[in-house]
Amino acid sequence: MKNLFIALFLSLFIIACNSDDDDSEPSNTYYRLVKIENFKANDSLDFTKTFVYDLNNRFSLLEINTDNVNSADEAINYIYDSNNTLIQYERNYGTNIFYICDYVYDGPLISKIKLNTNVIAEYNYNSSEQMVFMRAGSNDCEFEYTYNNNGNVSIDKIDFCANQTYYMTYDDKKNPYELVYPEALYKIETMSINNTTRRYTSSSNNSWKEYEYNSKGYPIIYNYYYDGVLNKYQYYYYDTFYD
Repeated sequence: MKNLFIALFLSLFIIACNSDDDDSEPSNTYYRLVKIENFKANDSLDFTKTFVYDLNNRFSLLEINTDNVNSADEAINYIYDSNNTLIQYERNYGTNIFYICDYVYDGPLISKIKLNTNVIAEYNYNSSEQMVFMRAGSNDCEFEYTYNNNGNVSIDKIDFCANQTYYMTYDDKKNPYELVYPEALYKIETMSINNTTRRYTSSSNNSWKEYEYNSKGYPIIYNYYYDGVLNKYQYYYYDTFYD
């Protein structure tokens, strides 16, 4: 009988401890992209991109480091207001602030980017809030975008400054940048749901990407081929955080 009481006590103790452990576990687990390494075909490092997040787990800094000693390392700081809306970015080369730009919104969507009082980019959207038109650059290049049923850009038409039309194909896996950008920025920077496998014109279709993925469906490496020869490859690194 004594042994029975001891066994029962230990069982209750273990259950209580496990219950305490469960209560201390974070309520939500999130996944995010933290670094990209890009290599040339000869295995030399071309550049790295490091994605930094603030104490509120917002994407706040992009650091771009290159092995080219003649090229200044670049950093882009992203700034939010008290409502967690992305309102500004600051681009630095080396230790110098190159410029500071403001995001202008129309409702939840970015409609313009301004440098001082000058508009350097403007955007239009369709009824699904997909960005379908962009005017940007010193030459006021115009870009028109067509989407497929999966929410990916299928046609990228560049007017005025280039007069070229590109077609895109995709895999069916997750785009890692969805783990990085706030939604409004994602719509103008990445736009597509999946990962591009080809971007080609009617006269040129000789390059493509091949991916490997992790168990969560995000790419961990891609190889870029041109004319059937490996041209470069890229590694993706992720981490996990909790709220």
